[in-house]
Amino acid sequence: LDKDCIVLITGSKFYRGPPFSGALFVPKKLLKATPGSLVAELSEFLCPDDLPASLPEWRAALKPNTNNGLALRWEAALSDMEASASYDVATAERWASQVAARLPASNIECFESRRCILSLRLRKSKDDPWFDVPDLRLIYAWLTMDVSDVVDFGPTAKTLISIGQPVQVAEKSGVLRLALGVDSLDEYTRTPTDALAADSLIIEKLQHLAINFDTIKANQDKLKAPAA
Repeated sequence: LDKDCIVLITGSKFYRGPPFSGALFVPKKLLKATPGSLVAELSEFLCPDDLPASLPEWRAALKPNTNNGLALRWEAALSDMEASASYDVATAERWASQVAARLPASNIECFESRRCILSLRLRKSKDDPWFDVPDLRLIYAWLTMDVSDVVDFGPTAKTLISIGQPVQVAEKSGVLRLALGVDSLDEYTRTPTDALAADSLIIEKLQHLAINFDTIKANQDKLKAPAA
C-alpha cells in the first residue's frame, strides 16, 4: 500500500474460509484518482454495501443491489481470521523448520520455505533427476489413493492424503507443496507432537511413492481410487 499497489486478500486459502471470499486494499492515491463513473462499470460485480462508508461517491455510482453470497462467505471466513489473530509468524516458521528437518535427504528436498508453505522437490533416489510436473501430478493423485495392492509399505500406503498441487519451478523441475492452514496451525499450537506426526506421515508416503514411482506407474490400473 505504501508503494501505491493494490493488495488482494482472501478469507480462503490459509484461513480456510469459503472460496471467493476476496477483497482489495486500495491505496489512497488510487482512490482519489478513480472517478465514480469508472466504478459504475462494476455494478454487475459490486453493490454499495461491498464498499466502505468512506467512499460515498463510489457507493452512489453502483446499482442498489445486494450481494448476500459475498456477505455470508466473509462472515464465515472472518470467524477463523479472528480466532487466529493471536498467532504469530514465528510459530509458522518454527513449524516449517521442524517439518523440513524430517525430510529424507536422499529423495525429498525443501526447494523453498515461505513461512507456512514448504515447496518440495522429489526424485527416486539421490542419483536420479528431480521429477517434472507431469510426474508430480501422478504422485499427487497417488497420495489420494490406497496403493497397498501395488506397493505395501504399511498403514501409510492406505492413507488418503491431500496436499498442494504441483507447480513448475524450472524448465524440467517442479514442486509439491505442504501448506499450513489456520486449522493446522491451531493444531500445531495446541498439540505440536500430533501435528508433526501427521506431517511425518505425509512425508513417509511421498518418499515411498517417489522410490516406487516406476512400479506404481506400471500398475496404475490396480490402484484404488478414492470414494466419490
